[in-house]
Amino acid sequence: MKHVLLSALLSLIAAQSFALNTQRIYERKPNPYVGQDEKAWVEVPQALAAYPSKPEWLQLDMPVTVRPAIFVNLNDLQRGEDQVIRLTLRQLSKSGIDNISREGLHCSQRSYRSYAFADLVNQRWIESQNPQWRKLDGLDMLRRELIAAMCPDGWMPLSDNDLTANLQRASKKH
Repeated sequence: MKHVLLSALLSLIAAQSFALNTQRIYERKPNPYVGQDEKAWVEVPQALAAYPSKPEWLQLDMPVTVRPAIFVNLNDLQRGEDQVIRLTLRQLSKSGIDNISREGLHCSQRSYRSYAFADLVNQRWIESQNPQWRKLDGLDMLRRELIAAMCPDGWMPLSDNDLTANLQRASKKH
């Protein structure tokens, strides 16, 4: 009987934690971009950032549901005029295997795109074969946490300093 009660209690706590995280990610402050042109969003094409020669990796604090260690390169973050944050993302497995990608996040639309993946041997980018924008789903905890870290108010930060400050707050350094 005690095991059943303990199991039920742990399930309730886990569900409540998931609900709170989901609520935090989807709560938004008022849109700071109100009054700007209300046209349909279109991504502005941009050249792929150079392969990082001297990255400054900032490790983000992730929940236990995100398995690899997650890092963002502070040297090549870009806030685009098209409301896209472009970044180099590093996922480090527990066995020490790196997976580095160039990604785009659209805060207000809760969507993401993978531009390219790193060829670590030849130190170059290999463009993604599946480059379309995808909406976040409940199972992609990594990108949900990335968007929550970079855009805690639900919108793209208004300045580069705001974006860096958001990442610093979400880092393991704070």
